[in-house]
Amino acid sequence: MRLTLTVLAIVLIAGLTGCSDQPADQNGISDEEQNTMTSENQVLYYLGLIRRGATWTPEANDAVMKIQEEHLANIERLAGEGLMVLAGPFYAETGDNDLRGIFLYDVETFEEARELADTDPAVKTGRLKVDIYPWIGAGEVLYDEPVQMTTYIAALFRRGAQWTDETTPSYEELLEQQATAIATKCDSGALVFGGMFGEIDDEGDFAAMLIYRADSLTQVEETVSSASWVANDVLDVEVIMWYGPEGLRWE
Repeated sequence: MRLTLTVLAIVLIAGLTGCSDQPADQNGISDEEQNTMTSENQVLYYLGLIRRGATWTPEANDAVMKIQEEHLANIERLAGEGLMVLAGPFYAETGDNDLRGIFLYDVETFEEARELADTDPAVKTGRLKVDIYPWIGAGEVLYDEPVQMTTYIAALFRRGAQWTDETTPSYEELLEQQATAIATKCDSGALVFGGMFGEIDDEGDFAAMLIYRADSLTQVEETVSSASWVANDVLDVEVIMWYGPEGLRWE
């Protein structure tokens, strides 16, 4: 069996269901019913990974501050129209300094997400650029109102040296172990949010992004490094501090 979008998504979403507002008690539910629930919980979004653009500069002069104000106003506009359901910056001091933040669009097509990303004044001026990816979540995005931003730690997973398109019994066992580990972290409150990139092919090696609440980068690095799919080099991981809304979760 090929390790397709469906296989990885079911594993990930099955674990992330524990991070939602849905009741956790599933006693008496058959495996077939659980698989159906997991499939129904899969919601396709479009994730924008924001990067430094060709004209990016670290200086905070009047022109840059004006672009930043317009950038934030555009986010508020798209959020108010229900087209953008999540946005937040990465901390430049951690991880890949090229990465600046994320947008999460609730639209029907890649083209719609691309068009929305291109409305950002910071993108228009070349200060930022946005790479768009299909992204599968575990339901509707929720967070506390009124919005208060807080610090999280994001783990970005990419294909590792032992990645393969074929699954074996031992490979399936790794996936089951990972789903269990994700569910355990959700139950403990350490893992609050996450999802699966919808395309893993030669054009893009991102696999998943998980959002943790933790006291330090080291704490999350130790957690994800011991994960089955990282410890066995199926996936590589980069850990980055991220700023997002308090109470982030799936419904």
